[in-house]
Amino acid sequence: MSVLAEAGGPRQRPNPLSVIGLSLAPLLCALYLPGVPWPLVALAVLVALVTWSPRLVVVAALLLIAVRADSAVESLEAVATTPVDRQAITALSDPREGAFGQWAIVRIGEDQVIATTSGFGDSLSEVEAHDRLLVSGSVVGRLPESNWEISNRIVGSLRIERVDDHEEATGLAGYANDFRDVLVEGARSLPRQRRALLAGLTVGDDRGQSAVTADNFRAAGLGHLLAVSGQNVVFVLMVATPVLSRIRRPAFRVAATILVLVFFGFVTRFEPSVLRALSMVSLTVIASAVGRPAMADRTLPIAIFGLLTWDPLLAWSLAFQLSVAATLGLLVIAPYLYERSRGPDVLRGLLSVTLAAQLAVAPLLLVFFDDVSLIAVPANLLAVPLSGVIMMWGMTAGFVAGLAPPSLAVVLHMPTNAMLWWVEKVAQTAANLPVAPLGRQGAAAVLAAAVVALASRSFVVERSAQLGILFVAATLVIPLVVPRPLPPGHHQLLDGLSVFRSDAGADLVVMSGVVDAEDVLTSLRKARLGRIDLLVTTSGSRDAGRIVYVVDERYEIVDIWAPPGHQVPNARAVPGFVGVLGRTGVRVDDDGEVDVFTTER
Repeated sequence: MSVLAEAGGPRQRPNPLSVIGLSLAPLLCALYLPGVPWPLVALAVLVALVTWSPRLVVVAALLLIAVRADSAVESLEAVATTPVDRQAITALSDPREGAFGQWAIVRIGEDQVIATTSGFGDSLSEVEAHDRLLVSGSVVGRLPESNWEISNRIVGSLRIERVDDHEEATGLAGYANDFRDVLVEGARSLPRQRRALLAGLTVGDDRGQSAVTADNFRAAGLGHLLAVSGQNVVFVLMVATPVLSRIRRPAFRVAATILVLVFFGFVTRFEPSVLRALSMVSLTVIASAVGRPAMADRTLPIAIFGLLTWDPLLAWSLAFQLSVAATLGLLVIAPYLYERSRGPDVLRGLLSVTLAAQLAVAPLLLVFFDDVSLIAVPANLLAVPLSGVIMMWGMTAGFVAGLAPPSLAVVLHMPTNAMLWWVEKVAQTAANLPVAPLGRQGAAAVLAAAVVALASRSFVVERSAQLGILFVAATLVIPLVVPRPLPPGHHQLLDGLSVFRSDAGADLVVMSGVVDAEDVLTSLRKARLGRIDLLVTTSGSRDAGRIVYVVDERYEIVDIWAPPGHQVPNARAVPGFVGVLGRTGVRVDDDGEVDVFTTER
């Protein structure tokens, strides 16, 4: 995607402070300005309407967002705890496989809750977003427990014991589900993981991706490719332009364009990043139609103000925050980098966009995930160009493949398979490179080094002094990004996940509780384990077996221990068993407790 893709054409660099301030102010007011009295807001709105001063309009809009956000959070009350019998619900998300069965966000009455099934049955397998169901089970009320739950208005959980009736979505939502089904059907010839990867790249559906694939993309800084974004919206309009351009009446053409955008919103489940992109593109289309073209530096703040006025709880969504940050990077940082870089225009554009987006989202990644990937920029340079082609090919030829005979579908998806192989290989290779992610202290050191390097160029400093400054900065930064080997001893990676490394370098991994598979992979990857000599799980459940299976996909595991009667693949039962791993002894008692101790030579 070019630097100016969402802006719609050539443009001058916007005033950075105004764009950043107007874009972040609504988010900050929604999150951190509670308790604004309604009379003050009403007065501010009235004065703004009377004077029509742009500054007063902005202040009034910010106060309105703040008071609406405060009211929306206060209105989140736990749903009543009660059994339900043939209760009508509407699925708001596609069901996913969780640690204890399938789950989905559903609306029950006026409330939104997380619905779960009673096991790994297929009671929700045929359900899609916006479908309506009659279910029996029980509802338990609770307040939101995370920012994600606040942004999704989760006020309880529904345990589904039985699905009594299922009615598929109708209208645009139904057509969107049909469109997704055709895309899935057309990709049957692809290997399972590449089929899931195609769904993620085209419509943001990451449900079929393995934990290993998801972790590879996250480690490589390519996770954004698996979530729909403004790039997807731009490509959809590019695909639809040959048809839309044939509509001669401007009003009808605008209406048709908005309809395409809304339909794509239903296809991608109106994810927060899509809402941001759809709003910006819609504003651009309408402004162009009335003869007042608006560039992205204007549509971004307006879109954010409008979205947070409509739904202030979007401010709690990390996906929305990352989308806003990345867009700011494209608008403010990318043109600056482009102007100051050298080389072919295509390479300059791709490098400036990639680096700008990574720099813009880095603060959020450091706050929420404690580190940023240093290999994200080269990985994006290698993967993003083809990912854009995959998106367009998947939405066009992929749809034709879904309607065509299987033999033709195989031919149509041959290019898809080759391109997916490349993107998948880039993510896998980048994730396995011996480069440590940059933590908060490392990021501060890199920032300081960059400031010093830039300052040395701003003043009259001899070239030898500049090289010396850069050498000292590199000497300070390089040790922060070279992964250090795990020292011998006990290392608690997660609650329920430990690594014991012997003096000889043998690794014992102990899972003393059921934890998330992706969290396990991420923690083990950051620990830089090469081979697992022994994996002990104190739980023999199917959930533990699933996690062990995922770990076994990535690592060579010499031996696996599990309790009697376990459901863990390739494991052997070891009640009361004592084994020795180098100078490290391992004892598992009858209750499943693990004791690790040092032995004599």
